[in-house]
Amino acid sequence: MNNIINNITNKIKDQKVIIACSTGVDSCVLLDLCMKAIPNEQIIVAHVNHGVREESKEEENYIKSFCDSHNLILEVDHLTFTTDVNFESNARAYRYNFFTATAEKYQAQYILLAHHANDNLETMLMRFMKKSSLKGYAGIEEETKYRNLILYRPLLKVSRLEIEQYANNNNIKFYNDHTNDELDHLRNRIRLEIVPLLLAENPNLIDAVNYYNESILGAANLLEEKVSEFVNEYVTKKEDSISFKVNDLLKYNDYLMKEILFSLLKPYELSISLINEIIKTIKSKKEKTVTQIKENLNLIKEYGNCIFTNKQLKTTNFTLKITEYGTYQLPNNTSFTVDKNNCYYTAGNKVVCYNIKSMPLLIRPREDGDRIRRKRVNKVTKEVHYYTQKVSDVLTNKKISYLDRLNTLVVTNEQNEVIIIVGLTIS
Repeated sequence: MNNIINNITNKIKDQKVIIACSTGVDSCVLLDLCMKAIPNEQIIVAHVNHGVREESKEEENYIKSFCDSHNLILEVDHLTFTTDVNFESNARAYRYNFFTATAEKYQAQYILLAHHANDNLETMLMRFMKKSSLKGYAGIEEETKYRNLILYRPLLKVSRLEIEQYANNNNIKFYNDHTNDELDHLRNRIRLEIVPLLLAENPNLIDAVNYYNESILGAANLLEEKVSEFVNEYVTKKEDSISFKVNDLLKYNDYLMKEILFSLLKPYELSISLINEIIKTIKSKKEKTVTQIKENLNLIKEYGNCIFTNKQLKTTNFTLKITEYGTYQLPNNTSFTVDKNNCYYTAGNKVVCYNIKSMPLLIRPREDGDRIRRKRVNKVTKEVHYYTQKVSDVLTNKKISYLDRLNTLVVTNEQNEVIIIVGLTIS
C-alpha cells in the first residue's frame, strides 16, 4: 500500500480533506492510509449513521472514540428516513449532500471515498445488464468532479482481498455490515454469487478489470473531446434554442452523431430511440420539416440548418388598428411609426421605411392565402407589370426561418389587402 500512501501525499499536499468513513473495512483502511500520508490536522472524518441496523449506534460511538484518541475532526449526521421505497439511492444522495456541506464548512477541495476494484467490477457488471454510455461501461473513475469539489478514490485499483489483508496485518478495527450478505439487492447477488465464479475462472480478474477500466475511460475521453470539438466549432446556443448546420453533423458516423446529440440535449433526458428518430429526420432528403420530439422540445430542419427549440410553435397573437399618426409598440421590443407620408419599422438598430397612401392600417399576423402586390420591370422595355405573390412564398424565397415566420406580421389596408410584410423590403 506504500504507493497508495504516496499518491495521497502527492495529491492532497497541505490541503484539508473529507474522508467518508462508514466503519467498514474499506473506509477504515482508507482512513489509516490517509493518517500515514498527511498530518491528522488536515483530516476531517465524515460519518453518516443510517440508523437501520442495531450496530449503527455502536459504530458511531467507535468512530467518535477513534477520532478523539487521534485528534481527528469528526462530523456525524443521522439519516432522517429508513423505510423509503428508494432507500439506497436516496441515502446515497443524502450522504453526498452531507459530504459536500462538510467540505464547504472546512473549505476542503477533496472528498475521499473508499471504492475499490471489486466495487468497480460489480458496477461494470450491473451496467452491462442495462443500457449505458461508453463511459458508463467503464465503471467508476478514480477522480471525478462533483459540484465544485473533487471526489477522489485512492483504493480504486486495489482488490477487496488486499484491503482485508492490510486491515488484518495492521490490526485495524472495522465493522461488517450484515445487510451486504442479503440477496435482496442486485449488487449483493453479483458480489456473492457471480464474482466468485468469475474469479474462479480467472484469478487475475481484478487486473483485467483495471486494464479494461483504463482502456474504456481513455476511449470515452477521446469521444468527449470529439463531441466538445463539434460543439465549440459548429453549435450556436441561445436561451431557447440550439442550432447547427446539417452537413456539419453528417460528417460523423452514426455512433458519434448519437453521442453529440445526447450531449447537446442532455437536459431533455432523451431515450436512445428518440435520438435515433432525430438522426433519421436529420438524414432524410426532406429539406424542411418541423417535428415535436417531446412536449418541451421541437426540431426544425430547414435551409440546411438543424434547430432544437423549447419555444411553443404557435403564431403570434397580436392585432393593432392604426387610425392616426404616431409610434406604436409591437412585440419583441419593436415599433411601428406612421407619419404623413411614410411609416417606419424599428427593431434595434434596424429601420425599414415604407410608403403609405391611406389609413386606417391594420397590423396582424399573416394568414394562409395572404398575397401581396409586387411589380416586375422588363429589363429591355422598362415596362412595369404588377402581379401578386403569396406572402408565404416571399418568406420562403427570403429564407426567413420557421420561427421568424411564426412571428411575421403584415400590414393591411381598409380592403384587407396586404401592403407591407413587417421588417422586409420588397418591390
